[in-house]
Amino acid sequence: MNFIGKKLLIMAGASLHKKVVEAAREMGIYTIVTDNIPNSPAKLIADKSYDINLSDVDGIVAMCKREKVDAVISVCIDFSQTYYQQVCDRLGLPCWGTEEQFRILTHKELFKKACISCGVDIIPSYSEQEIESKDDKSIYPVLVKPSQNRGSRGIAVCNNKAEALEAISNAKEMSSDGIAVIEKYMGDKDDFQVTYLVVDGVPYVVRTADRYLGAKELGMDRVAIALSSPSKNTELYFNRVHSHMVDLLHSLRIENAPVFFQGFVDGETIRFYDPGLRFPGGDYDRIFTEVMGMNLMKSLIELAFTGKMSFQNKVLSEKTAYLNGKVIFTLHSTVKEGTISYETPVDELVAINGVKYATYRHAVGDTVGMTYNVNQRIAEVNILGDSIEDTVHIIHDVQKKLSVLDERGQDMIFCEFDANKLMESRNQMGSEGKKYAGD
Repeated sequence: MNFIGKKLLIMAGASLHKKVVEAAREMGIYTIVTDNIPNSPAKLIADKSYDINLSDVDGIVAMCKREKVDAVISVCIDFSQTYYQQVCDRLGLPCWGTEEQFRILTHKELFKKACISCGVDIIPSYSEQEIESKDDKSIYPVLVKPSQNRGSRGIAVCNNKAEALEAISNAKEMSSDGIAVIEKYMGDKDDFQVTYLVVDGVPYVVRTADRYLGAKELGMDRVAIALSSPSKNTELYFNRVHSHMVDLLHSLRIENAPVFFQGFVDGETIRFYDPGLRFPGGDYDRIFTEVMGMNLMKSLIELAFTGKMSFQNKVLSEKTAYLNGKVIFTLHSTVKEGTISYETPVDELVAINGVKYATYRHAVGDTVGMTYNVNQRIAEVNILGDSIEDTVHIIHDVQKKLSVLDERGQDMIFCEFDANKLMESRNQMGSEGKKYAGD
């Protein structure tokens, strides 16, 4: 299909959506971005933009009809996915999910039921009635979270019944469906993420990642401060879990779509807790393009126009997740409270050998509070390493260079990632994983 001159609506304009605008531009496509934030980053580089809230389906549909939009896409933000499906449905345009598929893959309890039916392990959970009626100390600690909310908000680790009841009340208030999820707290178990691109009903793993959470003693254990791909648990996943997850994707009748799942490694299995009918946030795919020669954003754009993905997908195989022996690392640097007066210029960060892309979440002049969630993130730095050792050196170089100061000239960097954890992970890798670790 010739895309030149076609119009694409991109729902959301955060920094991570700039890559969608850039990919579309390379394809000769006219881009329109909408959200409720004036001058959001992707709007600034798009051909046209609107300040229409993503939940205003009527407003977006009316605008699309006026503009004669040919396709709609919503890439990385969970909040917008059901609205994206509704917009596509109203306009009669291709969408990579049905109403039912989005419902299951944006609702934790429905997702759990789907997992159980296909042999995918989940985290043990408890009902609100069980918490209220029992004072069984053996079930604690538990993790309480909103059924439908993002960004680590409304999540609490509870060590007794009183704490749990208070957290349940808070979580219900913060959940869009008024439901709290109560699960066994998985503590220090490895946090694992897997991302699929399903092409004509065939699921391909395009990413496995180890998610490193912040320090518990700093209250940051619900915030991912780094991700490393491939995961040290990639072989475990393929050997023990992959076939069950494929059964799940088939049971949901997903034909052409991006899908991701998060879970905890528990012995010889992985227990999943969070899905998404989309790609996860971040700019991993920018480096994936360099490593694998396939632009995932262009594939999703083609999908938005045609309902299919033929664009560059011939590189996909059962080995794609191993990234040709490279390491893609994402560093989410975090800060403590304060008003930002200085940030190391992005140009100086990307000048570091191995740093491919960097962006700031907060700008000079912004005031950051201590919310102990993703709002503490100040920067995303994307790194490409030839090995684990190489990646560790690059991380150290970034941490030496990155500076964020408050109005008093004091350092705001908080809860830094310990790069030595990557070296420790080498010993846990399977034989295939050690190929990329440098063994």
